[in-house]
Amino acid sequence: MDVMKFQAEIVKNPALWKWDYDKEEEIVYFSDSAMIRQIPVRECLLDLSKFEQTDCIKWFQDEGDWPEVKPTKLRLKETGYTAIQLEGEGYKCWINEGYYKIFKKYQLEYKGGDYVKVRHPSTLEIVAVIGKMKVSTTV
Repeated sequence: MDVMKFQAEIVKNPALWKWDYDKEEEIVYFSDSAMIRQIPVRECLLDLSKFEQTDCIKWFQDEGDWPEVKPTKLRLKETGYTAIQLEGEGYKCWINEGYYKIFKKYQLEYKGGDYVKVRHPSTLEIVAVIGKMKVSTTV
């Protein structure tokens, strides 16, 4: 999803989104509490005064490469969303399939913990962070 489409999604439900700003990097971060995505400030057309500010820059600190994860064939349908399982090098986690679809052409990394890093495939820059989901596979 390009930057303009992403901003259009934010405008559809602005109460859901919070923002943060990195002055040095000139990047605006938007979070819906399950995913954080960055936008270069020069491409941000949104009026930030209309959104609540939060602290989400800390999730973008690059701690080096993590193991890459790929989707498995496992899906879990719940009311309102579908979870998809990611797996790689001894790590497994679940994320919202809607976020996976946005970033399926990107490199996804996971090393345990609460979130998956999304890296741009050519620059390897972290462009988003997706919170992992806790799912119950018992019926």
